[in-house]
This record gives sequence, C-alpha cells and structure tokens, in this order.
Amino acid sequence: TDGNASSATASGATLGFQIDGSQNARLPYGNLIIGTSGQGIDFSATAGTGTSELLADYEEGTWTPVVQGSGTAGTYEQVVTRATYTKVGRQVTLQCYLSLASAVTGGGTGYLQITGAPFFALSPNQFPTTVLLTDMAKSATTLYVGVSWANTTSIYFPEVQPTAFLDFPIANAVANKTIQFTMTYFA
Repeated sequence: TDGNASSATASGATLGFQIDGSQNARLPYGNLIIGTSGQGIDFSATAGTGTSELLADYEEGTWTPVVQGSGTAGTYEQVVTRATYTKVGRQVTLQCYLSLASAVTGGGTGYLQITGAPFFALSPNQFPTTVLLTDMAKSATTLYVGVSWANTTSIYFPEVQPTAFLDFPIANAVANKTIQFTMTYFA
C-alpha cells in the first residue's frame, strides 16, 4: 500500500491497520498498529481500551553468559556455543550452551552463577528450570534447577536434595565441563 491504508482484506477477513493515527478497522482477534512507539497488536475487545491486551514487544538476539562465583567472581574461561534469547512481551526465553575451557583459572567462591542475561528479571521470579550440568561432581540423586534472581540479570543454580535446597558450589565448575539450559522468566 501507499502507507495511508486503513484496512486490507485477506481470505475474506478484514485486517486493520493504524499507520497515521486514524482509527483502524477491527480484526476478528485484534488490531495491528504499526509504526508508533508503544503500539502493537491489540487483543482487547474494544480497540485502544487498555495496555494489558497489547503485544508491543518482540525481540530475538544473542547474549553473553559469564560463569562466576557468587562471592568472589574468579575467572572461568569458557567457550559459548549458543546463547540466544527471544522476548515476547514481558516473557523472556534464554537458551545457553557453554563449555568451560580446557584450562580454567578458577578462584571463585560461593555458588555457581551466570551473569549477563539480556533483561532484568521481574520480582518475584523464581521459577524452576531444567538445567544440564555435565559431570560437575554431583550425586546421582541430585536434580539441578536454574532460577533467576529478582531485579538482576544473574542466574544461579540451587541443588535440590531430598530435604533441602543447597547452593551449587562454584568449586565444581572445572575445566571441560558443560552447562546447558533453556529457561523462561518475566522481565
């Protein structure tokens, strides 16, 4: 179109557009508003009546995970194979696959954490996520979950034992070990 169209027809359904600020035609499931900051796909029953039904953000990209200790960071040389994210509205999904290098300086204290998530986690935001920590001195009965801390871009990995949550020690992050996870949180 020439940029001034207010509606279009596709497969017999009306598709509404609002490009120049004029009222748009109604979609069966929402309105598509293009080109204005703070606008997006409006899923409200009456167009323009609220922001909770507005999908105004979609983004994909890469991020840089950094392995470190929670007390003293230390130095954990790593090879990042994949670290991507997708953000739809407030929901952020991270994928990460990294290996610690064949020589790791180490020196960190406290528990294992990964910093550098692309968006701050919304408080409260402690949702369990399955994480694969390959051969990192764990017991056979241990399950690991990743949880993002509220109001930070850090991820930590508590160790779930039959009777308690324990922090996974950074001392277990040694050369040639891998960390893989996919997690979803809200920003």
